[in-house]
Parts: sequence; C-alpha cells; structure tokens
Amino acid sequence: MAEVQLHHVSLIVSDTRNALDFYNGLLGLAVIERPALGFPGAWLGIGEQQLHLLELANPDPVSGRPEHGGRDRHIALLVDAIDAYEERLKARDIPFTRSRSGRAALFCRDPDGNGVELVQRPGEGSPASQEQAESETPRKGFFMDEIVNAFFFSEWAPYGEPTAFVCLEENRIVYCSSEYGGCVDDNEEEMDCDGCIPLPHKNELDLGKRLVFSFMQEFMAEDLNKVERMFSRRGAYRRFKAYLEERDILERWYDYENSAQEAALRAWCEWNEIPLKD
Repeated sequence: MAEVQLHHVSLIVSDTRNALDFYNGLLGLAVIERPALGFPGAWLGIGEQQLHLLELANPDPVSGRPEHGGRDRHIALLVDAIDAYEERLKARDIPFTRSRSGRAALFCRDPDGNGVELVQRPGEGSPASQEQAESETPRKGFFMDEIVNAFFFSEWAPYGEPTAFVCLEENRIVYCSSEYGGCVDDNEEEMDCDGCIPLPHKNELDLGKRLVFSFMQEFMAEDLNKVERMFSRRGAYRRFKAYLEERDILERWYDYENSAQEAALRAWCEWNEIPLKD
C-alpha cells in the first residue's frame, strides 16, 4: 500500500484579508497560487504541505470556545523561535496560552477562532526561551491508577457536577465533597480547584450503555435485543449484571469495562495534555 501523506488543511474564515494578515503577516506563511474556485479564499505554503483558507459562512462560534487551544481542534506549526512569536502576539494583543505539558509550544486563535499551535523545533530558540521551556517541562505526571480512582470518585456525583479535578500546576488530584467541607487533595490538604481540569463522566467517554451494547454485540449478539430492552427502563445496570451473573460471564464484562475505561481515560489525558507516568 502506498504511503499516505498530508497534503493540505482547510480552514473556514469570514474575511480572507483578515485571515491573511494573521497567517501571512503575523506567522509568515507564504501565499501560493490558487485556482479560480468561485468563492474568495487563499492558499498558503507550509513546507511541502498547504493551508487553504475558505471564505464561507462560518458554522463555528468564535466565542464560547475553550480558553486553552490545546483542548480544541487546532493545527500545529513548527517554528524556529517560540519567544519571537510570543512577542508578535503580545504586540497585537492576541491572547495565547503555553502548552500545559511543558513543551516549548503555545496556542492562539486566528480572527475566526480557529486554533493554532506553534511548536518550537528541538534545539532552536533563544537561550531564554529554552530555559523557560526547561523550567516548565519537568511535570511529575500522574499514575494511571490515580486517574482511574478519581474517575470512580466522580461517578458518585450527579451528571454535570464534577467532583474530581486534575490540577496540573500543583501536580495533584483534587476531590470536592460536602463530606470534606470543600476540596482537598490525597493528603486531605485544602485545595482550590479553579483552573483545574474536571474528570469526565462516563457518558462523556461513551462508557455508558453504548459500551454495554458493544459488549453484547461482540460476545452475545443473539441477546442484544433483550439487553437493549432492559435499558429502556430504570435499574437497567442492576438487571444487566444479574443477567450476566446467571450466565457466568460477569467477570468478562468487568474486564471488558475496565479495559475500555482505561483506554478512554488515556485518550482523555492525551487530549488534555495530562502527563502520565509509566
């Protein structure tokens, strides 16, 4: 099979001139020839790849997006000196955030809210920027068991009311409960969870009834309809586990569920740039 490579990325913009001022004027991407396509736009070169700007009605809101671009869809560009781009962004009053993993990288947005990550090439940049990156880099990280335990703790709360948080700056997991009278870490030291990342609910990770149906499809497809009917009424999980226990496959379900939970949480940590220990 032939090797698959990236050719271009397309972004929707509301005004080509404004977008070019950002991508060409600020970031320095070269404008390249674009054929007549019947609507405004521009093409820019990124090494051997291209960035296509499409001036169309923008379906995505500019406001209400995550403050940190690393938690939103974005493109990533390699640059020589991250501190030079930081100064350019500051000069134009364009908000940005540093990578939460400690890499020499920052996130910003174009005039239409499209996320852009600027990643410094290894070994490049001024000594000051390298020292800053090195000072930010050594996050201790979290063991997977810590993330899983926090996930289980958060499951006791009503959906939409997170009670467990990952705090990257302090490198701690914080638990919030009326029993504690607020929020505490593993050592029961009082903590503030502002700016921390809430653990997701299992439904946000598709670990609810969809996982049940996937399990049935894989191991007991002939009874899938029966189990689907179970989940049309309250108390479905209790009946489902009783059903599995009768057939002596409850342990198989637990193994399947635990494996899916860990895979989903690892992906969630990667998406949120939460470093994990081996």
